[in-house]
Amino acid sequence: MKENIFNFEPSEWFFQFFYDEGINRTHVEDHGLQFQDIHAFFTYGKYLEFKRKDGCFEAIGYLEKGNPTVIKVIYRKLKDTKRMRLYFIITAYDYMLDQDEKINLNEGDEKDEK
Repeated sequence: MKENIFNFEPSEWFFQFFYDEGINRTHVEDHGLQFQDIHAFFTYGKYLEFKRKDGCFEAIGYLEKGNPTVIKVIYRKLKDTKRMRLYFIITAYDYMLDQDEKINLNEGDEKDEK
């Protein structure tokens, strides 16, 4: 497995991406997303997060503020503190929200706009 840890700016966010040697790239790239997209997704912070039975997490949300693109990210939290967040990104891809997810994700937006 290739070693690939990315930090895009002075911040607490670090990402390691699963590299699939069978396709010779990461699953994120295979789904048409860039590493910077993952950084934008988590730093924007407008996502719903669910812990799975296998210990991984799923997050769905907007790619970034003002961008209507919604993605789903599947990952493991290797380290999660205020000073450093190291996430192992398994995959990420475009996603379509269902009605309940849309309501939960947009909850509070009316207050923010006033």
